[in-house]
Amino acid sequence: MRNQEDIDFGMEAYLKELDSKLSYVDTGLLAKDSSPDAGGLSIVQIGTIQEWGIDINVTPKMRRYLGATGLHLKKSTTKISIPPRSFMRQTFDEQLPELQELADRLELETLTKKKTRREALAELGQTHQNRIQTNMADPGKYEPNHPYTLMKKAPKTTPLIGKTARLRQAISHEVG
Repeated sequence: MRNQEDIDFGMEAYLKELDSKLSYVDTGLLAKDSSPDAGGLSIVQIGTIQEWGIDINVTPKMRRYLGATGLHLKKSTTKISIPPRSFMRQTFDEQLPELQELADRLELETLTKKKTRREALAELGQTHQNRIQTNMADPGKYEPNHPYTLMKKAPKTTPLIGKTARLRQAISHEVG
């Protein structure tokens, strides 16, 4: 009679294959989107500012520019605060149970050879990417823009989506 530890139904070979072809999926603003725009910031930098917020010190040059474009700051204003609008962390936290359920189903599909590991990871990444983009378009989820910002990005009013929707379109996923 064979020892029960000797009968693994192919699990040992499956785990060995996973170790040799360890894959991942990254979802969000990927490093490939790091070239600066006309304002000197990359989409990754803009996304980081939106995700975590930032306090920007007001320089004399900035004060003149803002005044010339319609925002007249008080002399006592020394910084401008952009509040955090956590579109990636918030979406992940909200979606975690769904992602775990999907990951479990996809793992079963890879075990039964219905999908390759790469296909499963791509589906997981696409699902999360879609949810982040959907949540970004919900104006009620995030602190509203300042009236000056609304004026600059009119007719758009959603806090995380500007005239070109560049930040939302930059959300992607990558399987490696």
